[in-house]
Amino acid sequence: MVNWNDPSVLFNDYLALIKLDHVIAGIYIWETVFTVGFELDVLRGKRPYKWTIWVSHRDYGLSPPPESN
Repeated sequence: MVNWNDPSVLFNDYLALIKLDHVIAGIYIWETVFTVGFELDVLRGKRPYKWTIWVSHRDYGLSPPPESN
């Protein structure tokens, strides 16, 4: 049985969490860097507006919250 209060187990769990955080942050930064040019072209009017660009922003929490009635 694993002793979840053992300092070495806690330390290994902590390291796993840190690695997971770095992977998720890397994916977020990768996506942002490689789509910023497209998004700026849409905002400048060089490309047609499509609703899909704002769906991805909603997933990132960058869009404003919906209006309440």
